[in-house]
Amino acid sequence: MNRAEYIKDKLNIVNIIKEYVPSLEKDGVNWKALCPFHKEKTPSLIVNEEKKIFNCFGCNTGGDIFTFIQKINNINFNEALRVLEIKAGLKPDNQLYYDLLNRVSLFYKNCLNSKYGIKAKDYLINKRGVKQETIDEFDLGYSPKGLFLNKLKNKSTQEKSDLESIGVIKYQENREAEYYEYMEECLVFPIKNECGQIMGFGGKHPIKGYINTTTTDFFKKGNILYNLNSAKNNITKLKSLIIVEGYFDSIILSQAGFKNIVSLMSTNLSDSQIQIIKKYCDNVVMILDNDNAGLLGMIDHPEILMNNNILPYTVILPNGNDPDEFLLQYGRNYFIDYVTNHRKINLKLENKIKNLTELKEETASSLVNSAKKLEMDIKNNLKTGLPVKEDILNEYKEVMLKLKA
Repeated sequence: MNRAEYIKDKLNIVNIIKEYVPSLEKDGVNWKALCPFHKEKTPSLIVNEEKKIFNCFGCNTGGDIFTFIQKINNINFNEALRVLEIKAGLKPDNQLYYDLLNRVSLFYKNCLNSKYGIKAKDYLINKRGVKQETIDEFDLGYSPKGLFLNKLKNKSTQEKSDLESIGVIKYQENREAEYYEYMEECLVFPIKNECGQIMGFGGKHPIKGYINTTTTDFFKKGNILYNLNSAKNNITKLKSLIIVEGYFDSIILSQAGFKNIVSLMSTNLSDSQIQIIKKYCDNVVMILDNDNAGLLGMIDHPEILMNNNILPYTVILPNGNDPDEFLLQYGRNYFIDYVTNHRKINLKLENKIKNLTELKEETASSLVNSAKKLEMDIKNNLKTGLPVKEDILNEYKEVMLKLKA
């Protein structure tokens, strides 16, 4: 019996599905409920406890316990395996490291809520506008100077090696301090994967600025979207995603009620992050920081997203504001109005309109008019709540390619 079969045999499919569908009720030899995968008024989700399978006769979704966890959480088989391993009381691969990351995160969190974190918490609440409940929701922390390394002295060689393996510390040969702690003197942001497991840490240092723990076998910043674990269900429900750049952008906008928001944790958009986005929606609003790197990202990324059949909106905020600053200064309602009235499908189009010297005047005018008309068609599609027609999207891409310098 392999690991997956053992889990299916050990776990009761009815109990697992009931965690996500509390209305599941006994109906003869089966269990029945409204399907969580599509809207319906009459229950069509059937669970057979003996056969360990489920099936919906309304949307034809069915399978075993792994299929259900994959579908309900929008995750792949390996991620579903990790979720169910924990429920079955098994230790997944890397679970030792995950447990250690959780303990380190708790240490940082406790420090923030102790005498060591008074100034850090004051900064969060009074300078950055983060409420206490939001601090708790995002598991924010603080690492006082020297405290982590002082506690490290009592750890065994193996424990030190494990902490180095998860990227929290680094061994320094022939240095006064034997180890270097990446998050020392930082506000700490735990970085979680889609399932909510901490994979690494980001930090804001008073001098060094934003840093993160080192890359490990399981933590690569370009493979993660910050806050996706909390936002994914709302992204699926709203069929749209707001992308911002920094930790505070996600935290403040989420605090204000924008629950479909994630951060890139940089201005770069990786192929891995694009594939993650495609799992959840095909409409994106990108609001990066209003600096050179952010503006370049908002010019270049839409083309990459469109090539992956994701419709991108971009919004440039005025006066050099970052998203969190703009929202705190002007409020939620004005933020919504501004984004609604100033979002553009492709900033590159505006640049091309200003820079058409290589094209004949009549050709340029024709292409620009075509692009504007197609943008209007795309917007009209979106207003109806329907997906953008593929032929419109393809034609728009062709026109933009002809306008490309």
